[in-house]
Parts: sequence; C-alpha cells; structure tokens
Amino acid sequence: MVVICSRVGIAPKNACTFAGESLYLCRQTLNIAIMKDPDSTLEQVARLSREATDKESEFLRYILLAASGMLGILISLHSASPECLYSRWAFLLSVLSLALAILLGSLVLYDLSRLARRAQEMLSEEYAAAIREHRPQKPIFLTHARYYAFCEKATYILLLLSLVLLCAYAVCNTFRV
Repeated sequence: MVVICSRVGIAPKNACTFAGESLYLCRQTLNIAIMKDPDSTLEQVARLSREATDKESEFLRYILLAASGMLGILISLHSASPECLYSRWAFLLSVLSLALAILLGSLVLYDLSRLARRAQEMLSEEYAAAIREHRPQKPIFLTHARYYAFCEKATYILLLLSLVLLCAYAVCNTFRV
C-alpha cells in the first residue's frame, strides 16, 4: 500500500501489502492518500474525498466566474464623471481587491488541478526506487504547494473586502461624501 499524505500515521498499520490493483485517490482536509487494496471503509473515504475535492474545485470555479464577470461590469460601467475623493478611493480599492482575489483564486484552482499529477509523479518515483532497491514501497508524503493556504484564505478575504468596499462606494455616491 502506498499512502500519500501530509501527516504521519494516516495509513493503517496492516495496509502495507504489495499488489498490482488499481489506485484510489483520497483527500482528507489537506491530506492526500493514494492506496492500493483499500477495504470498504477506505474506499468510502476515498470516494467521499474525491467528491469533496471536486465540490471545492467547482465552488471555486463558480466564484471566480462570478468575480470575473463583476470585475468586467465594474470597469466597463464606471462613469468618468468627477466624484468625491472617498468614492474614487472606494471604487479603486474595490476593483483592486477583486482583481487580486481573482488572481489568488486562480492559483488555488491551479494547485488543486495539479495535486493528482504530483501524486502520480511521486508514486512513480517511489515505485521505481523500490524496484531498483528490492524493497517494499514506503509511504509518500504530499502536501499542497506552500502558497495554497495563504492564497485560499486571501481569496475569500479579498472577495469580502471587495463587497464591503463596493457598498462603501455606493453609500459615498448616494450621499456625495
């Protein structure tokens, strides 16, 4: 059994068999595991983990699509008439935070899409090394890229900040502050 995860101790102790069966990809929060010959509980965890990763990726895609559309609308419909200073600053900061949120969200989505490929590459390298050295396969540890956690949190924070700044922009325009 080959386990790819970010923490030690996730693999069951009795799961170190060497067989040529199919591979299962399992994602538990930020932990990734690829297992051979899982029992029914591990199969359920793998299936649920795949579904969770797919839902997270789909959710992020929809957020990026909506944010990109909103950014395009904001830029194209912004009037060039002179407004008060606070209104201009609120609009500028809103557009900048929205653009940065889109950029960081794209990096998160890219890392999610590359996770399975990196797991496959590490598994191939470990499998080849195990064959060369005539030893059983060792667990392989794989985590998200270093920037993943920062970018994910920053994406959601910047999207909320953009929404707050857009509300401030609307208030400033309404009351001519």
